[in-house]
Amino acid sequence: MDTGEAHRYLYDRLDTDAGKYFSPGRSLDLGAGQLFRGIQFPLFDTDSSLYATAEGNVYVLSHECDIDQSNQRPFNEYVLIVPIISFEHWYEEFCRAYAHSPQIISSFLGRIARRQVSRLFYFPSVDHELPYGGLVYLNQITHAHISTFLNDQAGRICSVTAYGLEKFDQVLLQHLLRPKDNKLALIYR
Repeated sequence: MDTGEAHRYLYDRLDTDAGKYFSPGRSLDLGAGQLFRGIQFPLFDTDSSLYATAEGNVYVLSHECDIDQSNQRPFNEYVLIVPIISFEHWYEEFCRAYAHSPQIISSFLGRIARRQVSRLFYFPSVDHELPYGGLVYLNQITHAHISTFLNDQAGRICSVTAYGLEKFDQVLLQHLLRPKDNKLALIYR
């Protein structure tokens, strides 16, 4: 299945309304629920075992009041973000790894569509910015300095709607707050 077919396969199985996710959001202050392009952030390089600086599309997690530069207070210069992996880039790599098993590929796409992979969230297509949509890998939550949002290469893609924010927050909360599999001690000994 090529990228277009895979996208259609996933899209046809979504358990949400993809048309309700986004709005321009041009008048909003920098804050939670916004998608940006050209943002620099740390990314671990497995070849060198060091962090490198990457640049790409991100989803902002920080609440706007926590990063408002007009609020003169400490600890408001870093923005909590999660990178958005374009669907076509991810799918190409995924197919290379699982080329031997088309069943695994289609099964995983279906699980993403139904939000059954707790560490992943699929954002539907956003015009020419993310024509096939993008994946947010929640284990890659990181940060960016506020100044990177002011760089020439940075720009707002759009904002999620209240509906989109609700769907994303449900997955984020499920991922971060799900019960541990291992039993913890009740007291310190």
